[in-house]
Amino acid sequence: MAELEGDTVLGRYVLGERLAAGSLGTVVAATDPRTGRAVAVKFFDGANDNYAAWVDEMRLALRLVHPHIVPCLDVGHDAGFGLSVLVFPRAMGGSLRRALASGRRFTEEEVRGLLLAMAAALDHAHAHGVVHRDVKPENILALTQVGEPPWALTDFGAGRFLARGAALRSLAGSLPYMAPEVALGVADAASDQYSLGVVALELLLGARPELAGRSAFRLQPGCASGLMAVVARLLDPDPGRRFPGCEALVLALAGLPGAFDVGRTADGAMHLLAGGEVLRVCRETSRLAPVCRVTRGRRFIHEADEATAIVACDRRIVGLDGRATTLLAVEDDLLGFVASRRRGAAWLLRGERLVVSDLAGGQAGARVPLPDEWRPLLGPDAPLTGVTLDHEAALLGLHGAHTLLLVARVGAGVRVQVLRAPAPVYALVRRDEAALIVCGDERGAALLGLVADGLTVIDHGPLPVDCYAVTPGPGPARLRRLIVEDAEDGEAGDG
Repeated sequence: MAELEGDTVLGRYVLGERLAAGSLGTVVAATDPRTGRAVAVKFFDGANDNYAAWVDEMRLALRLVHPHIVPCLDVGHDAGFGLSVLVFPRAMGGSLRRALASGRRFTEEEVRGLLLAMAAALDHAHAHGVVHRDVKPENILALTQVGEPPWALTDFGAGRFLARGAALRSLAGSLPYMAPEVALGVADAASDQYSLGVVALELLLGARPELAGRSAFRLQPGCASGLMAVVARLLDPDPGRRFPGCEALVLALAGLPGAFDVGRTADGAMHLLAGGEVLRVCRETSRLAPVCRVTRGRRFIHEADEATAIVACDRRIVGLDGRATTLLAVEDDLLGFVASRRRGAAWLLRGERLVVSDLAGGQAGARVPLPDEWRPLLGPDAPLTGVTLDHEAALLGLHGAHTLLLVARVGAGVRVQVLRAPAPVYALVRRDEAALIVCGDERGAALLGLVADGLTVIDHGPLPVDCYAVTPGPGPARLRRLIVEDAEDGEAGDG
């Protein structure tokens, strides 16, 4: 486009300096003489199909009205320029990218505030059937001052309307912020969560790490609780392990520094624990519906094949079947590994005493020497994990530790066998009644099986451990890749 300053567009807006340019158009500063308001005019001048792109973005922009989404003020086709335009209020603080380039660094509380604003904006968009597909610092604007709130999300040019339960099959967005499933050809609202997680990690670290760096962040012990745990969940390469929607993300962020967790039951329903409240995702609306309040609830400890959720609190285990029912109460603090009402067993740690309860009052326990590598990781939010083998036995572990405990109830006591995985434990899984161990770090992964009271390697892979899931269904268990390859800098056009 030629020199623009002083020209008028749509017979109203007096143009000023260029602000930005992209594949589909140019954004120019302007003033509205009728109101004296500073605005930004987006010209769709970058492609032969600019009219179709203008229609798409106009439909999305006019549909969304939210305090943290930049509103569309005017639309039209300017005969003088021969171009379609959109008009937005000008964000005087510029983009988050501008703030980062100026050397602005963000505290954890500032990152939390920005995430809250963006999560609320995305929740509004998703509730209206709109997926953004290009969440990045360039599209997050400071409305008044450089690097300061209030923040607003802009540029829905890559966005699409998406029916509930559907998935996008086209590739669009910015590769460094793109969720892994987008490259695999399947994207939905959860993909926006991942992009927001990359933004958050960039703010926390002061630089944007690539795949191995993101995995290293997710696997460190500090990501067991608080804001780090929220960001780690956003960055999970498996979209099914992220938050069950941005409404849940908002609640988790608002409830910090309190505990939060996400769980799934046998019917596929997702549950959120945040701020002492348990909520269930309503399948018909994809919104959260309150279930009950669980005072001092820490985390879900039920297995995925359980019909109802089970929550470990500071001193009790609570079952959720439409209301909170105390299944077990003790006088001292407890940490929960795993619980199964179907198998009638809950495996707990009370100080240095390993306890199994039948959830009907009967208990067996033994004081056991805990693995040395566990001790620095134990605390109220320790990421304990486990799978029950039957009503008498279980395999117990701690995320990030090599040591596993194969345990069995024997009379009034507990027999313990110590096993050692070749790499840190990432997940314990049951598949076809067999216990499987996914272990590894940012350098690679292995899938182990429990055979004759020992561990055997079933499969391995060179990608970071969180980039794999265990193959579902019948047949031999294997590691299934969740990504195609590491993202490189660049843009992906709509396919």
